[in-house]
Amino acid sequence: MTQSHPPSGLTLGLAGFRYADLHEPTRLRDLYDVFAREAEADDPDLWRQWDAYRRDPGAARPATEISLLLVRMAPLVSRFIGKLFGVEAELRALAAGTHALDEIFRFKADFVRRRVLPLLKSGHLILQPTQGY
Repeated sequence: MTQSHPPSGLTLGLAGFRYADLHEPTRLRDLYDVFAREAEADDPDLWRQWDAYRRDPGAARPATEISLLLVRMAPLVSRFIGKLFGVEAELRALAAGTHALDEIFRFKADFVRRRVLPLLKSGHLILQPTQGY
C-alpha cells in the first residue's frame, strides 16, 4: 500500500518536491537530476568519474578504484539527503562526534600496523578463533 501523506508531517527540504514524490519513479528521476547537478557543481572531476562508472558499472576497473569512488561520493550523497530531509544540523553533530574520535581510530590503526602486522607476518602471533559470537 502506497502511503500518500507524509509521516509525522514530514516535508522535504528541496523546493518543488513533496513527500509523495518519493513514491513516483518520474519524480525520483527528477530528484536524481537535482542531485547530479549539485554533485557536478561541487566536484566536476569526481562527477565525471562517477558518471562513467554509472553508465558502465561492469567495465573492468580495479576494485580499489571503485571503492575509492564510492567513498568519495558518500559525502555528496549525505549532504544531499541531509538537505532533502532537513537533518543537516544532525548530520553536522554526528560528523563532529565522529571526528572527535579521530585520535583513537588513528592510534588503533597505527598500533595494528606497527605491532600486530609484523607479528602476523613473522608467524609469532597465532590468532585463535573467538568463542561465543
